[in-house]
Amino acid sequence: MYSSTASAGNSSESVNSNANGSDTLNSRLMPRGTHIGDEELVFRNNSSKSKSTHNHTYMASISTGQKMRNTLSASTTRVNNHGSLSANSSSTSVHKHQHHSNHRSASSAGHHHPAPSGSKPPLAPRMSARASANTVASANTVGPTGHRRNPSVDARGYLRALNDIFFGKFCVDELFYREFRERLVSRIQQSTYRYDPADLQDILEDVSEACKSTRLNLDAVSQWRLNYFTRDQSASVIDHIFLINANVMLYDPKYSSVCLDTYCADPLCNEIHAGRVTEEDKAKAFRRTLNVVLNEALRVRLISKDQKASIRMRLVKSIFAAEDRITAIRELAVLLMLAQDDRHKDLVSYALNNCGKPWSQSDASITDVDEDCNLDPDMVYRKALGAINNAYLESILDVRRLGMSISIDEVAKLRELWARNSTRVPDANVLTLPMLLHLLVHCSEGELQGALPQAGVSIAAMAKAGEAGGLSGRIEQVEDAALQIVQNLGLAWELGDNPPRDLRQFCMVLLLDLGSLLSTFLVPESSSSTPDMAAAAAADSDAREIGVVEDGLFAKWWDVCDSIIKFERASRRFHAAFLVTYIKAASEKLLGQKADFDPELFLTMVVELLTEYRKRRPDYEAIVLTPDGRLAQAVGGESANSSRSSGSGDSMAQKKTGKTLDRRTREDIGSEFDRLFAWVDQQIPSSNRVRSLSRAPSPKSRAPSWQIGNGGNANSNNNSMDKMRSASSASVGYNSSSSGNRVSSPVPPMPQSPLTDKR
Repeated sequence: MYSSTASAGNSSESVNSNANGSDTLNSRLMPRGTHIGDEELVFRNNSSKSKSTHNHTYMASISTGQKMRNTLSASTTRVNNHGSLSANSSSTSVHKHQHHSNHRSASSAGHHHPAPSGSKPPLAPRMSARASANTVASANTVGPTGHRRNPSVDARGYLRALNDIFFGKFCVDELFYREFRERLVSRIQQSTYRYDPADLQDILEDVSEACKSTRLNLDAVSQWRLNYFTRDQSASVIDHIFLINANVMLYDPKYSSVCLDTYCADPLCNEIHAGRVTEEDKAKAFRRTLNVVLNEALRVRLISKDQKASIRMRLVKSIFAAEDRITAIRELAVLLMLAQDDRHKDLVSYALNNCGKPWSQSDASITDVDEDCNLDPDMVYRKALGAINNAYLESILDVRRLGMSISIDEVAKLRELWARNSTRVPDANVLTLPMLLHLLVHCSEGELQGALPQAGVSIAAMAKAGEAGGLSGRIEQVEDAALQIVQNLGLAWELGDNPPRDLRQFCMVLLLDLGSLLSTFLVPESSSSTPDMAAAAAADSDAREIGVVEDGLFAKWWDVCDSIIKFERASRRFHAAFLVTYIKAASEKLLGQKADFDPELFLTMVVELLTEYRKRRPDYEAIVLTPDGRLAQAVGGESANSSRSSGSGDSMAQKKTGKTLDRRTREDIGSEFDRLFAWVDQQIPSSNRVRSLSRAPSPKSRAPSWQIGNGGNANSNNNSMDKMRSASSASVGYNSSSSGNRVSSPVPPMPQSPLTDKR
């Protein structure tokens, strides 16, 4: 009836029809995860029955006992009238002339007779439970035009309708690669005649409902919540096609799910049906997922067709790991979400056209990388004090997690040295990198030799030390490792007097400072319940047997980003949520040291995020988290309104969650946002070629609907105050003579000897 050759021949026609239909689209996309707005319907005929009608009618039949009577009546009708199902027209929305034939009547009736001896019995229907309910419910249902609908469709009618609404329009090379199309068509043809007509009707209605929309849910893709497509009744056919290709792209025989139905007649089934999936198949599926996402950019005229082909070619030829492919797709999706704001369109167009291109430093004044890195002892000491009792910084700067080969006993001895040389001691049993750097400068060699015995020195370090080895070789080994980590984490930008002008390292140190600042919003939910002794005993037994199991070095950064994104989305501030989502996706490339990471684009997004938070000063809200990392119940609905009020809001938040941000803490957070903004502004000024693409908001421009808050006109006074706050000086906390580094605040006098690799 239909072949892959015919489907491929319709490829160019389908693409051209989509391009012509995009002219009538609204240029503003909507985040379909929050407010569905779809104006392009490729299948506009009235659906004879929706899923909500199915469920409502089915529940009504259960409550009245009509289900049993309809089942008995339908069974009697099938026995007495073998060919009645094929004689009636199909109840789908495809209005084509149905040619009746004796062969179709025989095949339709064959589903209700026992199989002859020696033949293979028909398999059980794939969705028998749902199909039985839908068959009973649809028996006495009247369609929207007033005529009575048929309860099922026969096999040939199902194939004809499926060819018209799905295969002829979507089974093209743009969306499926050739081998997959051939297997899909063959599977549907071989499996259809094994199904009950009621099941075919149910599948056909699902496909018809999905084909009403051709928009991709960019919101779900940017969060990589692909299970949303299988559970949401409003998922479009493009959502299902994206999920099918994504499952092939990410196929792993140890983890991926394979369809258990040998004869599956559902064309939108996203599980794996092939016997094996090769790496070539994964690459072809990755190319189709890129097509689906880039078509959304083509729809709103962010890129041209030639640019789309160029972007796709670069990404397909340069990305091979599954995690990197997911990162690239998520980055494209969130960029398209940000393009809903008109002032970001030029910036997003630049980002799309440079996806997959290696970034090169545009500034000619780059400091020699071989120059000695001298750290300022004052800045090192202040960083050590700032990291004390800061759970975020302690999790990243812990010397035990940085791979410095320092044992637990050595950490305890070094902490004793810190207690003798400082007035503040961290509560946790942790030694941070700035604390170690401070001890290496201000402690005598004898004290360091007592804390760092020779037992921990490696053979390579002993060979390097030579005749002058001994205990000093261990100290030199720790110093070299500490200085190397300082360079890798970009701490030279913050602690050095002459940092290397490498924007990648600057982005690394921003992950520390920005994550530390955002983590101040997170407060745990107070629990009034008494601790369970049995659960505590079980936890102790797990700790004794399993030991300490740690996450990745930047696990706290991912947790902070996820919590901020959830809270901003719950408060319907999607602009900030999209910015954090992009920063999170781009930081994966930064930590993976990918060549296509663009520091200028990353810093531009950071500037936009800092500006967004500076406008809210001092109306910052505490993000209350449950022990399992979810938002507390009070956060999703009432936190936004309660925190904007001065006195009553604080008391209300205190009563509900047990913790809140006081006025002084909010002012300190606002000052820190100003300081970070000024620091980034000095490294990437507004005249930068990338940052200049993000235009300032115009008072005449209309904000996107997803960017309008819940307050409406009630927030007009707050918005005017926000504009005044955003115009604060960009030199807060910095000095022009400091080359972009932070200006030191008054501290107790400390020795001024610089830290070098020679003692």
